[in-house]
Amino acid sequence: MPETTGIVRACSSGNVTIETAGGSYCLSREEIRDILVFGRRIPLRQHNGIIDGDAIAYSTPSGKGIIICLASVAYLVPRDSFVLVASGAADSTPLAAIPRG
Repeated sequence: MPETTGIVRACSSGNVTIETAGGSYCLSREEIRDILVFGRRIPLRQHNGIIDGDAIAYSTPSGKGIIICLASVAYLVPRDSFVLVASGAADSTPLAAIPRG
């Protein structure tokens, strides 16, 4: 079973914060929409606004999960859980580390 090493938290205005051992990142409502509706890969921004070139978020090919991919580790969150946090219906949801390969 994968180790839980991160969390997605709801923020104001429909934004989310992704907190991992490797850093803290934010996704705006527009970026969340681009991932969920259009299936785009979104580069992750640190809280100071700097884009981390090695960090992206995207939907799984099946559409049932969201992958948060950092330079050294990748995380998975179920789509339904991510949507609950993004909509404000849940405060947070854990990220599960997954093998990269």
